Amino acid sequence: MEKKIVCLIMLMLLSINVFISSFNIRFSLANYDEKPNDSVSLQEADLQNQSLLDGNFRYATEEKSYALKKSDLEGQGLTFPESRWNFSDASQWGKFAYFDGNKTRLIVGIKDEGDLFRLQQLTGKYQAKVVNIISIKDKLAVVVEIPLFIVSAFVEEIKSSELAAYVEPNLKYKAQLVPNDPYWSVQWGPKKIEADWAWNTTIGESSIIVAVVDTGIDYSHPDLAPNYVGLGYDWVNNDSDPLDDFGHGTHCAGIIAAVLNNSVGIAGLAQVKIMAEKVLDN
Repeated sequence: MEKKIVCLIMLMLLSINVFISSFNIRFSLANYDEKPNDSVSLQEADLQNQSLLDGNFRYATEEKSYALKKSDLEGQGLTFPESRWNFSDASQWGKFAYFDGNKTRLIVGIKDEGDLFRLQQLTGKYQAKVVNIISIKDKLAVVVEIPLFIVSAFVEEIKSSELAAYVEPNLKYKAQLVPNDPYWSVQWGPKKIEADWAWNTTIGESSIIVAVVDTGIDYSHPDLAPNYVGLGYDWVNNDSDPLDDFGHGTHCAGIIAAVLNNSVGIAGLAQVKIMAEKVLDN
């Protein structure tokens, strides 16, 4: 009797378990079926993501190709016209470029003789003319003289027509100024601020007067005398002779304006005039 009861209970439990399991399966399927487009949406999202990835890849590839092309051109000494010069603002490059009255000159790098013919036709439109043609191996460069006011428009047309590999002002180059002053080799300060690079642009202006307010100046010193003007005063002794009796003022005056490139002493930073205001005694 007890065995029958136990078997009956086990059978009931098994039946209940089977019922619950089947209910759970149907419930899960019902939930899935309630959103039949989920799998489609996921597929679409995957496709969209892949499209974005492909687009980014294409963009990155194009950008890399542009960079490689630019790098390749620059490796040949060429560059894209828009990358270096603002031709509408001559103040950025005019100081270092060739000028003849209201005309300037441009260097135009071209690819072949066919482009040379097209460029010569274009110059007539802009009141310009080809003044020189330079050929190095398989590279051609043309020197174009053109009125300054029309430079920007000329360059824009060259760029839009893809006529040139590069365009740049005809810059003036010269050897770097290295002074022959014997102590230049030990002057660490001017080298630190790259004064020798600045001297390629200007060595100073004699119309500028710098007052050295110190112990005076030894105005007879051969490296200072040409740049000294006797306009100062000796405030210690109340007279008009601000002669240095200690040396510090002379030292400072030399840093400022010792005569440059005269084979004497040091190289002064600027070829300006100096005057002494003596306010310190020995």
